[in-house]
Amino acid sequence: MRRLRSLALGIVILAGLAAIWMSRDIARHHYVGGEDPFGATMAPMSAGGPLLVDSLRSGGEAEQAGLRVGDRIDVVDSRRPRSTRDVEKAFAAHHRVSLQVRRGGRTVALTVTSHRS
Repeated sequence: MRRLRSLALGIVILAGLAAIWMSRDIARHHYVGGEDPFGATMAPMSAGGPLLVDSLRSGGEAEQAGLRVGDRIDVVDSRRPRSTRDVEKAFAAHHRVSLQVRRGGRTVALTVTSHRS
């Protein structure tokens, strides 16, 4: 009986740790705007640091603008993004958002244009 309780407790602890890990991973891969408004997922590289592009929606505005998976977004509309929320705000406020990304040791300027009304 004691062994069964220990096993059950171990399973509960592992399930709790898995839930915490999954919730952190989901938060890290937050879709900008909750609805993926320009077709990219990104995550901060460090607290308050640049954003790393994790994935692109095929045919989305970000892909059409030339953004690539692995790009590091350093500047969004002349400001350094501290979180995905900064990109969300810029995209909600403007039809066109300018980005400066770091790719392969080079800085690339891109403009993402919303096709939504």
